[in-house]
Amino acid sequence: MESGNAGLTGRNVELVEAERALRGSEKDEEAFESYIQEYKNPRYARLLEETAAAMERSIADCEKQKSVLVEVRTDYLKNHPQRDFSASAGDNGDYEKLLAKLQCGELEAYKKKANAQAKSAVEHFKEDFIYKIRSAIREAYVRRDELNRIIRNLDFGKDRYQFRIGRSKGRDGEFYDMFMDEDLDIDPSTLSVSVDHQMNLFSMSHENKYGHMISELLDLFIPPENATAAELEEARKNMEKYADYRTYLSFEMEQIVEGDEQRLVIGLSKMIKKNSGGEGQNPLYIALLASFAQAYRINLSARASRRPTIRLVVLDEAFSKMDAEKTSETRCYCSPRDYIDYINQYLALFQQKRRQLEDQQHHLQVGLEKLHETEEQVLVLREQVAQKRQELDVANTEAQNKLQQILSKKEETTKNQEISQNLVTEVTAKYGEIAEKRARVNKQLSTVEPLLQEAQSSVKQISKAQLNEMRAMMKPPVNVQLTLRAVCYLIGENASTWSVIQKVIRKEDFINSIVNLDTSRITRHGAEEARNIMNTPGFDYTAVNHSSRACGPLYKWVSSQLEYSDIIQRVKPLNDEMELLTQTSEELRKKHDECMAYIAVLNKEIEGYSTEYGLLTQKCQRISEDIQVVTQKSTRSYRLLESLKSEQKRWKDSLEEFKKQLSSMIGDCLLGASFVTYGGFFDQHHRSLLLSEWKQLLSDLEIPFNVHFDAMGYLSTAKQRLLWKSNGLPADELCTQNAIILDRFSRYPLLIDPSSQGMQFLTNLYSSNRVIKTSFLDKSFMKQLESALRFGSILLVQDVENADPVLNPLLNKEFHKEGGRTLIRIGDQEVDVSPAFKLFLSTRDSFHQFSPDLCSRVTFVNFTMTPSSLQDQCLNIIFEKEVPELAKQRTDLLQEQGGMQSRLRDLEEELLSSLNSLQGNILDDDSVMNTLEQLKTDAQTITESIRKSEEAVQIIAESSRVYRPLSEACSQLYFVVEMLHRVSFLYRYNLQFFLDILHDVLQQPLDPMFTPRQRMNALLLSFYRTVYARISHGLTHLDARIFALRMCQLFVRGSPDEPEPEEYQLLLRGTLSFIDPSAEKFVTAIFGNTLSESQSTQMEMHLSLEHTTALKKSLLQRPDYWRREFLTAPVESLLGIADEVGESGWTRGRALWRWLLLIKELRPELLIAASELVVRTLFDADFFAGET
Repeated sequence: MESGNAGLTGRNVELVEAERALRGSEKDEEAFESYIQEYKNPRYARLLEETAAAMERSIADCEKQKSVLVEVRTDYLKNHPQRDFSASAGDNGDYEKLLAKLQCGELEAYKKKANAQAKSAVEHFKEDFIYKIRSAIREAYVRRDELNRIIRNLDFGKDRYQFRIGRSKGRDGEFYDMFMDEDLDIDPSTLSVSVDHQMNLFSMSHENKYGHMISELLDLFIPPENATAAELEEARKNMEKYADYRTYLSFEMEQIVEGDEQRLVIGLSKMIKKNSGGEGQNPLYIALLASFAQAYRINLSARASRRPTIRLVVLDEAFSKMDAEKTSETRCYCSPRDYIDYINQYLALFQQKRRQLEDQQHHLQVGLEKLHETEEQVLVLREQVAQKRQELDVANTEAQNKLQQILSKKEETTKNQEISQNLVTEVTAKYGEIAEKRARVNKQLSTVEPLLQEAQSSVKQISKAQLNEMRAMMKPPVNVQLTLRAVCYLIGENASTWSVIQKVIRKEDFINSIVNLDTSRITRHGAEEARNIMNTPGFDYTAVNHSSRACGPLYKWVSSQLEYSDIIQRVKPLNDEMELLTQTSEELRKKHDECMAYIAVLNKEIEGYSTEYGLLTQKCQRISEDIQVVTQKSTRSYRLLESLKSEQKRWKDSLEEFKKQLSSMIGDCLLGASFVTYGGFFDQHHRSLLLSEWKQLLSDLEIPFNVHFDAMGYLSTAKQRLLWKSNGLPADELCTQNAIILDRFSRYPLLIDPSSQGMQFLTNLYSSNRVIKTSFLDKSFMKQLESALRFGSILLVQDVENADPVLNPLLNKEFHKEGGRTLIRIGDQEVDVSPAFKLFLSTRDSFHQFSPDLCSRVTFVNFTMTPSSLQDQCLNIIFEKEVPELAKQRTDLLQEQGGMQSRLRDLEEELLSSLNSLQGNILDDDSVMNTLEQLKTDAQTITESIRKSEEAVQIIAESSRVYRPLSEACSQLYFVVEMLHRVSFLYRYNLQFFLDILHDVLQQPLDPMFTPRQRMNALLLSFYRTVYARISHGLTHLDARIFALRMCQLFVRGSPDEPEPEEYQLLLRGTLSFIDPSAEKFVTAIFGNTLSESQSTQMEMHLSLEHTTALKKSLLQRPDYWRREFLTAPVESLLGIADEVGESGWTRGRALWRWLLLIKELRPELLIAASELVVRTLFDADFFAGET
């Protein structure tokens, strides 16, 4: 019946559709009626009603089923929110496609396998989870003991404090016994990788005792299947809670009060719930208590949870988190010592920065006040200039009146001066005549005067002995008697006998009377007697001088005097005439004197007027000078103020900036102290992450800080950085940060220094005569240590991978005072400690794992080379070798530029200091004005010089750009070589080995006709060859080929031959996160069952990538080649397909990488040979020639 109804229903539907199709035409309507009449029968009406009712029931049932389907779809989409299907769509195509994708014939087997793996994973998770919680609890106990040991040495008065950690007293404490059970003294990480034969921890007694508790714990944070969003969130929170070891512990800080009769222990967590927590407590104790409460989440009452006063510990926790997440091979352990060092660093930095900011703020404020005072003084000076000009006009008028009086008197004086001048002329003429006659006399006298003077000089030279000889003569020679008699006549003495003559010559003034004789006093009688004697025959100078050496000069004198006397007698008329002329001249002179006396009276009057006029003139001059000085001061001050406008604006901005810095100082000092304490161990990348983490924590805690905080600029000055650079510190940011830590450490530094850059910098920084390099293996280590301690040397201890415990007291700084001496016990003796002593430890092994104990005693400073630093270093080496002149010029310019920048900052400080040191008015101190102008002029000159030097450095940098590809290749290759140790511990190569290769390559002779770019290309290729040739000798054959392929990838990086990134990653890793279903069908269609499961999977992943159109096309067009020849032919014959599989626009080099990936996927046994072909093609055919 139902089948018949169904048939009728179907026919009815056909009729209705036909009716719709035919409606609209009368002819068609008649044909339709005729068609209907043919099928009518007596049951038609009843059948029509039954059919309509059946249709209504079907429609209702369909709607009901659709509602059920929508509900099912809605539930599915709720459980799988990642699906973007429609719940009410009429088409079920999306769901059917998903079902087909998920269906598999071996689904049940996979389910069993998945369940087994899940069960195994849960068991391993339980083992690892319990072990990690157990280890964390034990580490907490170690930290507790360490912290208690530290605070035992602190002075809190009569009381003592200690931290206590124990089993949690709440419900979660029940799990504590499970984690700390003695049966669990097994480390799962030490077990075999295979789980088939290893010991199952949960099959022992521990499983029997705590199996139900383990299951309960796992149920808390492992959500059930098909869990709701709320259940998932609850499981996540439970995971965070129960994965934290602190959940199972209780934490307390206790105050121990020692009484006479009893010992009182007070739990301070109860105390701080009642009190404010700060009254009368030691600040260090408060800091420790607050850090402990923050670190171990001690729950305080609502009353006690005020705005925290100590939040430093949060940054310490951030460091611990970063350390735990650090993916490197080594780890630095965080300890209470780090935190105490952190607090000390913060306090020191805060005090330093606050003092600096306050001083700078004061200097700027005073400087601005001085400039403001100067502006006001300039206005006063301008008013003074106007007043002085009025005074000058009045003084000029008075001076002009007085000048007229002076001119009137001078006119009268001029007339008298003319009369006087005439008299002077007449007197002058008379005196001219006298002078002429006197010249004639003097001419005659001049002939004999030299002889007379010569004779007088000879007489003076007569010695006393000669004179005494003559005096003693009783019977002198005749010539002697004659000479002395002539002398006596001339000087007016009696010379009758020799005895009389002896009396004359025995006088004391005998010689003086001869020398000083006035010729005019010679009498005529004396002259005649003397002349008669001189005329005696045979009486001459020779005979006289022969008779007596003393008489020779006397003979000459007598002869000269006689001649001189004769001349005087001859010129006597002339002298008389001169006397007359002299009398006449004297009369004229008297007249002239009278005239001059009257002129003097006039001049005195004029002088009086002139004095008055001079006073008036001086007054005008003084006023003019005052005007000039004031104008100069005003102009100079205005010019100075104009030149200092930029400084004034910058100083005002700096004051505002100082206010911001003061407001953010707490946060900035927290970041700076955190960086110095914790940042040294990490590389550049992790330091940046740490700073970002710390900044986020400060934001969460609402502590203000500078969002643009720069550790390098905040913790060092430009002068310090210039000094470090001049001592050989590389200019990259990492090394500068390390120098900051070395400058600010409180715990002795331990340098991780593979390239010895840090040790070389320290050697240059400190004078070489103070630096002592040693190691624990040195036999004289103890002597060197004691010597350095006593004499304040710089001790550099190298290769400290295994630290000697003898250093522990020194690392702990266990110094003590005795009678003014600072001592420390080293071994079994006390050693004096000099304040200048410094200790630096270093290791060249960047992968050595130091013990937690040593980590807590030192400050790590990581000098591990960064790519950018090595690239700059290699560029400098290349530049110095290729263009030494430009390299030297660049070095000189950079040093000069640094010095000028430092000098510019010093000039600004001097400018401020000059303003601050000024007492009184700035305009009254010319030295200060000159200094300010000179400083400003020097600053402008230096600024211009810096600009020019920067332009020159930029030009040189542009010229060095051609060498950058080689330096980039050096940096990239070094870090590839440096990571070879991950393949084998034997593959270790230091930086110097690598730089030696670079130096050798640069020494190779090349064609001198090469351009710089051609030369660099040749050096680049040679460098790759040399590196491979030297490194490959120490590698296995397989590792050497992989290394060559990696070098090849670096060689073509950035060129059209670079491999497709996704395909290169697939080549390296062999895995992909998804596989396109169409790729599976494609591989099956092309290869059928000829591939293994691994080959099929590799090809499916490859074809799931984008940009594989050409490869798919080749597979479709040549399936037989791929199924047969490609899977069997030798590698050389397969190289031709490389051009075919490359995409449109690809170079052959890029297509070769895809070809190599296909070899790996389909012919893995040919991978090494294929990689050699790729390297030879992209490098050159002789690349592997250096292996032999």
